[in-house]
Amino acid sequence: SSGINAEYGNTAIFNPYSIDSSINYEGVPETEVNTNSDHWEVAAKPLNSCRYTLSNKVKRSGKHQFRVYSANIRSLSRNLEKIRDEMDFFRNFDALCFNDTDCTPAGLPFGGGELELEGFHPPLIQGPARSS
Repeated sequence: SSGINAEYGNTAIFNPYSIDSSINYEGVPETEVNTNSDHWEVAAKPLNSCRYTLSNKVKRSGKHQFRVYSANIRSLSRNLEKIRDEMDFFRNFDALCFNDTDCTPAGLPFGGGELELEGFHPPLIQGPARSS
């Protein structure tokens, strides 16, 4: 199933650990960008060896594999039914990470129980890190 990918425009592969990706320097003054950082390379090297791929091409995890799906969902409560409708797709992953959920733990009527998805552990919910 690729409905959720097409709907959210997830058509590009982005490696957040690549030193060559200018988006990793978003908001950093040009004078502070250090692309020769040994620290960056040590931290990024194992992550760059991951095989990033389009999510609709992912098959279920095999032995010694761990597959993570991460998406900027823009309101989890508004999209929860769409996610539930695509569970066959999401079961190809071992962990689901939804960001920009507009979800605050205090605002959930059932303490987060309404966000549980069959086949996954109960969600870890964190309030926004910033107020805007």
